[in-house]
Amino acid sequence: MNRSGIILLAMAFFASLPLSAQITEGRDAVVFNDYEQVLRANFWQDGSNPVGIRQHISGKSASYAEFYGTVSNGGFRQSHEAATPWSAGAKARSTMHLDKFSMQGSFSFEQAQGNDMCGSMFVNPGYYPVDALEFTPGRKIRQSYSFDGAISVDVAEQWRVGVGIDFLSSNYAKRKDLRHSNYLLDMSFTPGVVWHSERWSVGLDAIVRKTADTPTAKQIGTKETYDAFLDKGLYYGKLENWEGSGLHLSEAGVSGLPVKEIFAGAGLQLQHGSAFIDFTYLRGKGTIGEKQYIWFRFPSHVLSFNFGERWNRGDFTHTLRFSADWRLLRNNESVIEKITEGGVSTTIMHGSNQILSRNESSFRVEYELASASQELVISGGADEKLSVASQMYPYVTGQDLVQWTAAAGYTRHIGHFDVSAGLRYRGGRQQEDDRLVSEETGVVTKPYRLEDYYRNQMEYDTAHRIEAGASVTYNMWKGLYLKAVIDEVHAFRVEILPGADRVSASLRIGYKF
Repeated sequence: MNRSGIILLAMAFFASLPLSAQITEGRDAVVFNDYEQVLRANFWQDGSNPVGIRQHISGKSASYAEFYGTVSNGGFRQSHEAATPWSAGAKARSTMHLDKFSMQGSFSFEQAQGNDMCGSMFVNPGYYPVDALEFTPGRKIRQSYSFDGAISVDVAEQWRVGVGIDFLSSNYAKRKDLRHSNYLLDMSFTPGVVWHSERWSVGLDAIVRKTADTPTAKQIGTKETYDAFLDKGLYYGKLENWEGSGLHLSEAGVSGLPVKEIFAGAGLQLQHGSAFIDFTYLRGKGTIGEKQYIWFRFPSHVLSFNFGERWNRGDFTHTLRFSADWRLLRNNESVIEKITEGGVSTTIMHGSNQILSRNESSFRVEYELASASQELVISGGADEKLSVASQMYPYVTGQDLVQWTAAAGYTRHIGHFDVSAGLRYRGGRQQEDDRLVSEETGVVTKPYRLEDYYRNQMEYDTAHRIEAGASVTYNMWKGLYLKAVIDEVHAFRVEILPGADRVSASLRIGYKF
């Protein structure tokens, strides 16, 4: 198959995707530092195979270390975010190519803090199909540690093997009743192999990943009682005293609300000339609870696709990227009976009910035009999340949440300065359908919904907004640099959230070596 055949195959795959899909929140029209530019020159860095770090050994080695601080302020925020949070940290990243092997790695530490915070107790709110919320504002602190490493080795004339590991942990705590603390773990291990010739390369890798998060609630004061809410999907769930059995935050024999998810899968990569394709599939198995108390089970399927092509015209390099992701998740609530006889408690599981399904899809396209003195990045994408919540038979709620984004960013290198500016637009829409699957049950009480939080989140997700940003990097002396970044978001027709604007500023000092 020639390069044209690969491109036609990619186009056929694109045509099979839904028109509306989900794009991951993050930087779209952005400024990439020198290290990121080195990585972006190698399409294999977009995939999962760690052996790919050596597929672009014509690229130079690069390393940097930096300290940074960031502060934000404004009312356009989600319910779990602080009005004025700040964070500070340090990180170092390096990639190196030697005669027979290549290495890549990084490590980082960050502390983030905010006052008058409440809402979700999880480190990554909304990631898991169940969430736990509390309602007394207080100071929250999060400390995050991460490192990753990969090595790729030539073992024969046309064969390379390698392995990669990624590790992230976070400690998250609130310092006021109802207080909570939790520990996040996210770790993956990926071995891989690549066969390559002058024009062709084929890669294969295996992926094992584990995530875990365990919020543990605690009350020190005795005069007050505190409620909490267990969100089982679309803000339907249980609201009661935090020690109530319906929330699973204070169950005998179980520490906190333990959530874990284990993934296993594989990736396949194909490259011909400068055209690159990557497929990745993961099968997930998640549980909430431990030992004999497994309250929820949520299996999932994840499919990712990446495509890249690069060509040169005169002094400019043109790069085209396309990515698409799909995830299907179903959450099943267990029907458990606890029996105590003679002081000994046993559990009997009678089955389970599916209470939530999520079908998420996304796509993103990006075009980059670069020369020795400037870069232009234009991107766009969309996402769609189809959710069906059915916590109480016969009531069923279906939701279709669609978001789209478009962005552009430009960087100019002028002497010792790198000057950048970016503009981004994002909008969305949401449709919801409530229905009864049966009218003969006699059930008249609808499932409870946390309406205020639900409306806040929907307005944040669907509000049309413009984000503008700028940065200036001063390259001082022998690799030492100073960088200032500012971003502002303005949303339109905001009626519920505390405000329509949010500003963040960051100062970074680092060294490139």
